[in-house]
Amino acid sequence: MQVFRIWIVVCFVLQLIVAPVAAEQHTDPSIFKQYGTCSEYHRFLSGQSDHLSTACHALPDFLMAHADLSHQDFIVEAARNHREESGLAMMLSTLYSLQEQDEAATFYWADQADRTLFAQMRVSQDYSRANLYSWLLSGIKYKVLDAVCEPSGCKLGEIEFSATDELGEDYSIIDQADFDVVLMCLVRADGFVTPVSKVVSSQRFQACMFPS
Repeated sequence: MQVFRIWIVVCFVLQLIVAPVAAEQHTDPSIFKQYGTCSEYHRFLSGQSDHLSTACHALPDFLMAHADLSHQDFIVEAARNHREESGLAMMLSTLYSLQEQDEAATFYWADQADRTLFAQMRVSQDYSRANLYSWLLSGIKYKVLDAVCEPSGCKLGEIEFSATDELGEDYSIIDQADFDVVLMCLVRADGFVTPVSKVVSSQRFQACMFPS
């Protein structure tokens, strides 16, 4: 356990050093032209539940087809749909480990997802999405680290996590919910075919964050 604590402290400190450098870059919306209008997916984001059999891409089509599942069932189905080495699969493992209250596995998968997805999004020049997911996964790692440190009395210190400060006003709503809730709702709404700010501002995402 002591080795685990040292490892996660080192990893987390390195994450804090690297992340601010990337946050200065933003995504050029033109990179999404390859997906076309994706009208069915945009109707989905607006809160409409009916959809055709296909969208502009496999991922948004999957999200629409499984929109009625519970969070737990969605994680299981989505895990079958993604390659194990993909950043999305690693985020699902993070969320599953959180549900199972497995702190070591949660930190491990959050760190793997952070590195993998960040690299994938940077290669595709989707900097805003890379920054958002990295910020959320860093928050989850901090949450795990704080839980591990508290009973043993190790000194973690106060770290301010503000989506508004780090990512801009477009993401201010994220500051109103826990990191894992935000990540779960993003996994369920984000089809990766439109700027992530449009996903965050959508009725679909916000209804997931704050169910009536």
